[in-house]
Amino acid sequence: MAAERARLVTALSTMPGFLTLADESVLELASSALAEYRVAVRVVIEEGSSYACTTASGAELRRARPEVRIAAEAWRRALAGLKELGLSPASRSKIDVEAPLPANDLDRFRAQRDSSVSRFFSPPSS
Repeated sequence: MAAERARLVTALSTMPGFLTLADESVLELASSALAEYRVAVRVVIEEGSSYACTTASGAELRRARPEVRIAAEAWRRALAGLKELGLSPASRSKIDVEAPLPANDLDRFRAQRDSSVSRFFSPPSS
C-alpha cells in the first residue's frame, strides 16, 4: 500500500496546492484499493482465473478463482478514488487549478520564453 500511496502523491504533487489534508482519507482508500487490485491480479496471472475442484459425485468442476472478483471490486473502488482525486482523464479535464506564480526573475524569463516559443511553433490549424 505504501508504494501505491507514493505513486498517487507523486502524481498529485505535479499540481501545486491541489493536494490538501482533506484528501487524506480518499488518498488512503484509493491507494489501499490499488494495492489490493495488484495483489489479486498477480494471483490470477500466476495461478489462472479458475481452479479445479471435485464434486461429491467425483466429477471435476472448474470454478472462478475468488481473486478475479476481488480484483474487479478493488479496481472499481480504486477508480472511484482516482476520479475523486482528479487522476482519471475525464475527471482531470474538470479540474481548474491556477498555475503557480514564478518565484524569481529567472522563472519569469522562462515562462515568457516558453509562451513565445509555443506561439511560433504551434501546430498548423486545419
